[in-house]
Amino acid sequence: MLLDDLPFVTGAIGLLGTEPSWDLMQGCDTLLMVGTGFPWSEFLPKDGAARAVQIDIKASRLLLRYRVDVSLHGDAAATLKALLPLIQRKENREWAKTIETNITGWWKKLEGRAKAEANPVNPQRLEALGGSAMDRMCIQQSGPQRSHLGAAGHGGNPRFEASQDIPDFAYAKFGELLGLRGIFVDSPGRLASAWQEALSSDRPVVLEVKTDSEVAPLPPHVTFKEALSFMSAMAKGDRGAGRVIGDTARQVVDGLFGKRD
Repeated sequence: MLLDDLPFVTGAIGLLGTEPSWDLMQGCDTLLMVGTGFPWSEFLPKDGAARAVQIDIKASRLLLRYRVDVSLHGDAAATLKALLPLIQRKENREWAKTIETNITGWWKKLEGRAKAEANPVNPQRLEALGGSAMDRMCIQQSGPQRSHLGAAGHGGNPRFEASQDIPDFAYAKFGELLGLRGIFVDSPGRLASAWQEALSSDRPVVLEVKTDSEVAPLPPHVTFKEALSFMSAMAKGDRGAGRVIGDTARQVVDGLFGKRD
């Protein structure tokens, strides 16, 4: 696991990954896959566009989802250690610098999106705060003395009626019944102090935030045509479609032409 504040870490890849990760996958000439069964090959370099090396301790996972030039069956740490003497650092760092610049720009874009008005709390303020259950287990194994954040949500995508009409459940209060600390937030102004309370707590915390279900995050690589298709589908029956369409259009315009004051 790598920290997000490292200058070369681009973040997640996939449908709701980051723009720098998308640029990285589209522009790299070599792809190293270590212990991953990432299933969505459409978000990796196009077939033949980059050399690929895969390392996995389970031989059955090699070449399973993506064509690679070299597949190495072995422990990740030991295999990488054996490969290090074969790698030569390139003197030309222009492409790496471009990616790092893109990362800085991406964080600024996320900050701008998170500050957009919502009712009650903009969910994009929470998007990058936690990983999956598997992420949390891996981090806890490597650093049990550190605090671990995990994010979970509900609401459903696609937005079927059954996924929208669900009981209102008091997650924070339920956490208190289990002996945890429970914090409920339904106002943007309360979010900062709630995080301070959670991070300084002497026990695990359930931080429940009521967010705006009509704020739709967009894929980093969305085209204008794809956005139009999405908004057209929304307009055909999704309740609350007006606000979602307006927010989507704003994000697309900002992405294509830059944010305008």
